[in-house]
Amino acid sequence: MLKTLLPIVLFVGVAAEDCEEGWTTYKVMGSCYKMVNGQNFWNAEAECALAGAHLTSILSDEENQFVEGMISKHNPGGDAWVGGYLMTRNVTQFHWMDGTLVDVGSIIWNKGRKPDSTSKMHCLRKNGNGSLEQQFCDQQNKAICKRPIGQAAVKLETPKCDEGWKGSKWTGSCYKLTPSLKSGAAQEQCLGWNATLASALTFLEKEFILEMTKEAEHEDCWLGAKRGADGAFDWLDGSEWDYGFWSPDVPSPKDTTKNCLVLCNSLDQAVTTMHRYYEDDCNKEMVGMCKKAGNKEQGPAKE
Repeated sequence: MLKTLLPIVLFVGVAAEDCEEGWTTYKVMGSCYKMVNGQNFWNAEAECALAGAHLTSILSDEENQFVEGMISKHNPGGDAWVGGYLMTRNVTQFHWMDGTLVDVGSIIWNKGRKPDSTSKMHCLRKNGNGSLEQQFCDQQNKAICKRPIGQAAVKLETPKCDEGWKGSKWTGSCYKLTPSLKSGAAQEQCLGWNATLASALTFLEKEFILEMTKEAEHEDCWLGAKRGADGAFDWLDGSEWDYGFWSPDVPSPKDTTKNCLVLCNSLDQAVTTMHRYYEDDCNKEMVGMCKKAGNKEQGPAKE
């Protein structure tokens, strides 16, 4: 069973047959929908998440028509992000942000084109003619959020962290970049801070790490995973490996010289690794992202 791409978010029930103000009710799907302002795909999903939602999935012809109607009403002739994202779980396929597989055969694709898993365009948007198309994820589009009727998100709080660390409301963890080091040395630095090289377990955790790396003016960073004897990558902190944020055609079972995991933050659309994992030589030097639990009782960090 596929896991949701978002972190666990607590919800409280609201006794209502309709959605709250600002949301549109569609009882056939038991869901609430909302159009949000133009932004890139990653930021749009984050805005939806803050409201206890995802970028919308499209699970039936009826829902497809309903979403088309929302776009026609709120953005006539325009485009809108929906929650399709190119994932690699054994096979490279589009998944909705709620974790379900996109049924490519039941959706109208722009100009009759089927999705291309080798494309550099990894995100889905619904365009002005009502069809779906792949697009570069950093393009600015309006977006449609979706959440079940009767749910409202509990406010997520950013954890308290030691000085020099940054907390994430998505995970409850604290993060800090190492200097530019080899992967093993970066892990040693993290251990010295009572942390470990980070696992990136959800879509929004991945994006949080990328934003921190970008703010520090670095393109790539080490994550806490290495290739094992069986050729598969495992998280150093013991977390389950369930995510498909690999770049196309990696990891390569034939290239055993690249055994450490990197998260790429390149803004070059020609780079297929943008916002994705790739494998690299552990002896290269780059910054590493450390991660540890955030709480109110943390002691001072070891420097």
